[in-house]
Amino acid sequence: MFGTILSMFISAFSTKAAANTAVDLVRKFSSLDGLTEEQKYKLSIEYINATKHQSPVRRFLATLVGCLWAACVVLWIIFCILGNLFDIKGAITTAGLMFTMVKELAPYVSLILTFYFTMSILNRMKS
Repeated sequence: MFGTILSMFISAFSTKAAANTAVDLVRKFSSLDGLTEEQKYKLSIEYINATKHQSPVRRFLATLVGCLWAACVVLWIIFCILGNLFDIKGAITTAGLMFTMVKELAPYVSLILTFYFTMSILNRMKS
């Protein structure tokens, strides 16, 4: 019985399972789950056309910063819930550290994302 429970946890937290779960969540939340292959292809082409004036490096940095920011906020929420529901001191301490980190990084993240979107708007205004 213990082996079954252990294998269930190992499979639930494996890298492949986590990646598949994340991709499935993104598909469901962004309404990509019901699209046909042709519609997905068209959506990809529209995204490429909308962002073709932006440099790939800027797109990569904005995506990376946005994803890291979202991960920090989600982790903060998870630690807050775990700490408050189950009264785990370590989770509460970690949530406090995450909040401090998010608060300290907020101006820099805002600057990077503002620059990214401002350049996009200025390029649209030029053309």
